[in-house]
Amino acid sequence: MFNPQDPTHMAIAIFILSFICIMGIFYLFEPSCVTIIDQDNGMTILSKTLVFVYSFTFSLACSICAMLFVSKNRVVTEKSYDVVVPEIPALPRK
Repeated sequence: MFNPQDPTHMAIAIFILSFICIMGIFYLFEPSCVTIIDQDNGMTILSKTLVFVYSFTFSLACSICAMLFVSKNRVVTEKSYDVVVPEIPALPRK
């Protein structure tokens, strides 16, 4: 099911885990990069759109790095195929 040597599987897993963790960090700490000022009362509120976009962007970068790292360290076994090439008779020279 999940193969840690496969770059695609590892990238998807890293994307999901980092997306959840980063969204949790943004909701827990509320950094100023994801807050906006409310026009009614002047208080800062957390923007769900910014949290989603920043989490998605950072998770995408993490998954690309994981894919590159796993594919670089992956051992690829070469498959050898026995191909029979038929002999083509040579044409007589004139």
